[in-house]
Amino acid sequence: PKPNSIKAPPSAAPFEEAKKAKARAVFALWRDDPVRFVREVLKAEPDAWQIDALEAVARNPKVAMSACKGPGKSAMLAWVVWWFVATHVNAQVIAVSITSDNLKDGLWKELAYWQSRSPVLLESFEWGAERIKSRVYPATWWVSARTFAKDADPSAQASTLAGFHAPDCLIVLDEIGDYPSGVLPAAEAIFANADGTKRLVVAGNPTSTLGPLYAIVSNPRGWHVARITGDPDDPKRSPRISKQWAQAEIDKWGRDNPWVKVNILGEFPPA
Repeated sequence: PKPNSIKAPPSAAPFEEAKKAKARAVFALWRDDPVRFVREVLKAEPDAWQIDALEAVARNPKVAMSACKGPGKSAMLAWVVWWFVATHVNAQVIAVSITSDNLKDGLWKELAYWQSRSPVLLESFEWGAERIKSRVYPATWWVSARTFAKDADPSAQASTLAGFHAPDCLIVLDEIGDYPSGVLPAAEAIFANADGTKRLVVAGNPTSTLGPLYAIVSNPRGWHVARITGDPDDPKRSPRISKQWAQAEIDKWGRDNPWVKVNILGEFPPA
């Protein structure tokens, strides 16, 4: 045939652009609705209190969770980390716990577990022992594990988070109930820059009336506080705590018992 009678194959560009546009729309839905993200990406159904907390993280820059023992708090924090890093381009996340072993055996293990359930996250991110990186932009899109020495002076504690700024950034402070004093103010410094999306999420058990969690809960100015309980009489109690066991302990020791307050009711002891 003559050269001008040969037709070029149809271009794949319109199809690819349509796929990209659809993907952008889906990620925008997930960014606005972390509950939907957990259901569709992580294939999990949140408990009632977890739905409330996820919705709070979507709306509020600072969220604190004061929890009884064993309600699924580490899973909740892992969901928040994956939601944020997966739905914000070049997001940077720092995850902190009271000790390196606690971080490794708790939140970091949960991050690995939930990534393993999601083809989207497995394809997009590379998991490491101390860092999770975007496969496309590893230098600017990541989750980093950080710890500090409990006996360090305030300036050394603050240096764990000093200088951390990015347009879209999240700091998660796990087991904050007994944190040293210098860490929380250093974390709050991310709000000094007004650009982008900033989130600070902290969680812990109400074991101490001296730590930063107690200070937040007793004066929650600027914070959304989620109280997580195993109280058998609370309709939004964590179902992961045996109702029969919890009621038996309350009947045995009484609701005012400090052990019951901390471990079952998710309340601070009197001292």
